[in-house]
Amino acid sequence: MLQTNGTCPYCGAEVKDYRQYGWEYGSPIRKCEKCGNDYLNKTYHEIAVEGIDPDTLNVKKSVSGMLVGLAIMIGAIVLTLVLTWATVSIANRYYIQIIGIGAVLTVIGFLFAACMLVDVLKIKTGAKERKLNSLREESAQRLQNKEYAKALADLGYSIPEEYLERV
Repeated sequence: MLQTNGTCPYCGAEVKDYRQYGWEYGSPIRKCEKCGNDYLNKTYHEIAVEGIDPDTLNVKKSVSGMLVGLAIMIGAIVLTLVLTWATVSIANRYYIQIIGIGAVLTVIGFLFAACMLVDVLKIKTGAKERKLNSLREESAQRLQNKEYAKALADLGYSIPEEYLERV
């Protein structure tokens, strides 16, 4: 079975759910929407085989991301105010581009910080872990299929013995 790098290895169609550095949970064996051939998408991981991304439940990493987002937001606001003041007082001109760029960076920083805050809350409340447990159960269900478990083993995945006993 051929592996994708963003396009179907058989017909060249774009793989819409491919993210080069992504870590998605689900079957790494995918089917091309155009030609119907199966291919390997290594951005998908069988959670019952490979476990979870090491940083998935890391609160410190999410808090760090939130602080980065807040720093971007505050930095953009301060920089916008300083540049606006400087151009108005020194050049007697008002550049709307400065405010536009500052506003965009402020919104980006805010959204990033908000997403990281939501992630922290999901981790702290256990919602993220419950979702991962649900995904683990789905993965275990897929691995109950002996042909599927064998196909993954043939692709080099280390399938747990409990699933290989049926193969």
